[in-house]
Amino acid sequence: MSKLRAEQAGATRVKVIEAVAAVLSRDVSALTYRAVADEADVSVATVQRLFPAKRDLVEGLARHYAELTGTMYAMRAPADIEEFLSMLPEVMVRTSSISPLLRAATTSPVYQRHRRENRATRLQAVEAILTPFPQLPDADRRRLRDLMVVLCSSAGLAAFTDLTGATAEQASDTITWAVRRLLAIEP
Repeated sequence: MSKLRAEQAGATRVKVIEAVAAVLSRDVSALTYRAVADEADVSVATVQRLFPAKRDLVEGLARHYAELTGTMYAMRAPADIEEFLSMLPEVMVRTSSISPLLRAATTSPVYQRHRRENRATRLQAVEAILTPFPQLPDADRRRLRDLMVVLCSSAGLAAFTDLTGATAEQASDTITWAVRRLLAIEP
């Protein structure tokens, strides 16, 4: 495939994914190939070729969201806690700049079900970076893992900004401070 054709195919894929977000943000029951094709101004065959199953539409949306925010789902998981904490500021800033349409789509029941179905992957990635801390009893490691997943999520960022008025950078700084304190890591 030529470079130009690959770029066109990538642009069509993003167009379809953004159409999925638009459809989900309006009405979850309207998530049909026809609705997505109409929204993207492409044929139903194009949508089905790119995403053979409806589940693939939501998976594509999740991957697109992860690519935009720079989260682990779109890239390799951080090797250790330091890499995780160093990635956090950019992830938070990128998450704060997500379009309202995409943000609305991620609150849809279909997208939330996808998140629940893939919960174990997120939890395992964070748990892996906490294994080098043998001083943590298993129950505390689980609690810290859960706390990190919640605080570092888009919902956690929204809570920081809505409830405290913090910027994405300030939220990241606070989360980093808390994790370092809980793990007794010097900055």
